[in-house]
Amino acid sequence: MNKKAESTTTQIKSNSARWQRLKNILADALEQTSFEQRTAMLRRSCADDTGLLREAEKLLARDTTAFEEFAEFAATRLRHDKRDRVGERIGAYAIVRELGRGGMGAVYLAERADGQFEKCVAIKVLKRGTDTSRGF
Repeated sequence: MNKKAESTTTQIKSNSARWQRLKNILADALEQTSFEQRTAMLRRSCADDTGLLREAEKLLARDTTAFEEFAEFAATRLRHDKRDRVGERIGAYAIVRELGRGGMGAVYLAERADGQFEKCVAIKVLKRGTDTSRGF
């Protein structure tokens, strides 16, 4: 890697907002199915920031097989972990709908199945193997 390229990479990594932007752009680019779509998406996302565009192109010019295999694994895993729980009972509560999903599990809107209370509650269902001992 030449000195100018090293300098650009160091500048981007030292600015956390810029580094996060680059990671998001790369993630979007890796979802594109053709080289032409990737190129167009990169140009749109980087707009007038030629340094960011060069850095993204440089990183994508490397062998992306490992990235793509990981992305496919992650997508498959997420689809596998996501099952429709609407109507399922958890204790005295029946799930109405999913509110959100994250790395540790999903949060659902639920209501008392026996009608004893009219208020709804949120129930968090953790994924198997999630470590809850860290105090979050």
